[in-house]
Amino acid sequence: MNLTGRYRYILPLLAILIVGTILLYFLLGNRQPAEMPLYGLPGIAEDGVEYDPEILAPGVLRQIEDSLQIDVEIKSAASDGKEEITKVEDIAASWRKLPSFDLGDDEDEIMISDQVLARDQLYLGQALVETGKSRQFNRWRDTFTETFYDSSSGLFSSSLVIQQDGYYVRSNPDWITTQGYTRVLLQAYMLNPSRSLQNNLEDLSAVLLPIFQSGPPASITGLGPNLNHPLTFIAEDIEIEEQREIDLISVDSIDFWTLSQLAGIDGKWEEIAKQWISRVSGSMNEAGMPFPPEGWNMAENTAMPLIDSDYQADTLRILKTSLNLAEVGIINAELEGFLLEEITSGGLASSYHLVNGNGSERIVNPAMAALTARLARAADNGTLYAAAIRQLNRSYVSNQASPFFGGYGQTDCEGRQIITALDQALALLALQ
Repeated sequence: MNLTGRYRYILPLLAILIVGTILLYFLLGNRQPAEMPLYGLPGIAEDGVEYDPEILAPGVLRQIEDSLQIDVEIKSAASDGKEEITKVEDIAASWRKLPSFDLGDDEDEIMISDQVLARDQLYLGQALVETGKSRQFNRWRDTFTETFYDSSSGLFSSSLVIQQDGYYVRSNPDWITTQGYTRVLLQAYMLNPSRSLQNNLEDLSAVLLPIFQSGPPASITGLGPNLNHPLTFIAEDIEIEEQREIDLISVDSIDFWTLSQLAGIDGKWEEIAKQWISRVSGSMNEAGMPFPPEGWNMAENTAMPLIDSDYQADTLRILKTSLNLAEVGIINAELEGFLLEEITSGGLASSYHLVNGNGSERIVNPAMAALTARLARAADNGTLYAAAIRQLNRSYVSNQASPFFGGYGQTDCEGRQIITALDQALALLALQ
């Protein structure tokens, strides 16, 4: 059969398209997976049941599912300018409380937060990765993106805020939440590399890289004066009269492991990671307590020992920054000894004096105990780990008649029992 006119070109064009498609498929299919600079993550268990052989963790997961998960409807602007409603199921609310008969509550009242924090979901996603629950993780990944991704900025929002009409809106898209999501995907990729994850990580790297190259922007405002390191040369009895606001990066928000691993996606991250590790590890308090700095002043390129000026270092910030450092091999043995002494002497305080180490009121805080346990694992300190887990288990709800049985609870300022998504998620990371 002879083809005449324009039809004679159809077959050659089809052949070219088919061959090109096949070549593209093999080129992409044979692309080598990104090689991560760090082989593993200090503190992660080789086996998901190494620390908790399915004793406590299942109850914690059940509490998250039964007591904290809610369905939300998110309102946002579509590409055509009209309002778009996205329905998301099974997202963790920030907290839930039990009604108190003594306080006059209705026993059937549902007391649950209308606040949804990306931070809580990120810790839950990390726990799913580390426990090898790949099917649940894939579902979590889709849900997190659907819930928190802000298409206008390319960043992930830090929270959902409920409006008067009952719909939620995404709030505060920022680099910290985007970095947190990147970390979870990096951990997933480290355990089970895939082209989908690599593509996602390349996109996230492209978004975050210019932010870190030029900043990143301040994440918190501290009250001064500018307390340049070391603060301990200032006499304790001198009152600070002048206070001024200073834009700071909260040091505990810098994830050194994530920055280091991103060098496997783009080599430009290597220098950024080294710079931040050097900045923070080189700014430890030399004369007072062995605490890392709380803030970084980008304008003056200096560490700030404290974000507030009352000489009290926040314990959660101490733990988070120290864990971030331990994950890249920077161990603070003096701090570990201090934490062990505090835990064995009655528990951790919410803050400590930067000069003399005197603590504020000791509190039962599952999140602090869990972070201490996680730090101990990253630093390979079995004694501290055991003490931290004992402290964590003081918050375990063992009463089988309680709706919170199997979770980790606290008592709020009015006397109601409360469980939080943060406590449950960090407990899972400490146990597994």
